[in-house]
This record gives sequence, structure tokens and C-alpha cells, in this order.
Amino acid sequence: MTVLHVVGSRKRNATVTRASLLAAATDRFVREGYDSVSLREIASDAGVDVSLVSRYFGGKEELFAEVLAACPSGTEMFEGDIHDFGARLATPPAKREVTAMMQRFPD
Repeated sequence: MTVLHVVGSRKRNATVTRASLLAAATDRFVREGYDSVSLREIASDAGVDVSLVSRYFGGKEELFAEVLAACPSGTEMFEGDIHDFGARLATPPAKREVTAMMQRFPD
């Protein structure tokens, strides 16, 4: 599993932290399902304290709703070059968003 971590000497950035939590949650919910995932696991995967889940999302149910809202529609998945179709399906939108933000906000 590849999850970007928001730790170390990097400056705090609420947008990146929120996106990292969303990407970690998406990965966990996809692999393990809602009931099997804990907020501590999600926070650990994102490299942040579990209290930030409540700060940015309210709780597990609200976080899950955000994950679902971030999922692409069927139409979006089929837009673009046919050669990129597999990559579009394999890379969750939240993960693409985190990667883009990490490039905009380097250490």
C-alpha cells in the first residue's frame, strides 16, 4: 500500500492533511469495508493524529460520505484516452488530489 504521509518537518497545511486523510480512508474502505476500518488506522496511514479526522470530517460516517462523494461517476471513468483507462480505475481520485497538492506544497 502506498499512502502519502503528512509528518516530519513539513509545514502544516490543512488542505493537504484533509486530502491525505481522504486518500487513506478511500484506500482502507475499498480494501476492508466500512465496518472493519478504524479511524486510528486511517489517521496512521495518513501520518496524522486521529483527532484530525474529527476536526476535518466530524466522524467515521461523515468521512465515509466524503469518500463516496469523491468517487468518480461512471461517465468520468470512461472519459479520456482508452490507454489510460486502467490507470484511471486503479488510482482513486483522492490519491490523485493528494499527489497534485504535494507537488504544489513541497517541503
